[in-house]
Amino acid sequence: MLHEYITLYRELRNVGMTFATCKEGLYSIHTSPDCCGIYLMNNNNNVASRPTLYEIYNYIKTYGSIDLNKLDEIFYKVICVNRLCGDTLTQYPRVISKILRNHERRLIKVLKDSTLLHRICPVLKLRDNLIIVNDVIHNS
Repeated sequence: MLHEYITLYRELRNVGMTFATCKEGLYSIHTSPDCCGIYLMNNNNNVASRPTLYEIYNYIKTYGSIDLNKLDEIFYKVICVNRLCGDTLTQYPRVISKILRNHERRLIKVLKDSTLLHRICPVLKLRDNLIIVNDVIHNS
């Protein structure tokens, strides 16, 4: 299946279309600025989204690994900025904020569990208490 994704990535890149593999976690072949196409609706910067593993991947690609001891600080002070998470959820009705808080907790749980992280997002890896990029695919 990996071969098919790489072929699709190359073909779309050649015709100028963006590509993302949200659920598969193959972020190293993404050509879009986000995982789910929110950028297509964000003309006025007024579209909110929740944090995903893709934001974690982009953070690590830009700034380096994340120490698990600093995960909460980085997550809430950097990743959550301009996203639906953390303290910003207090302004939403409980029916909405509860779902988003559950998403947050699951995301952090996945990041702290090497087995889950590897299964859900093969391009991220937990090693020596650090979350690192483990690119299984190289752009070519």
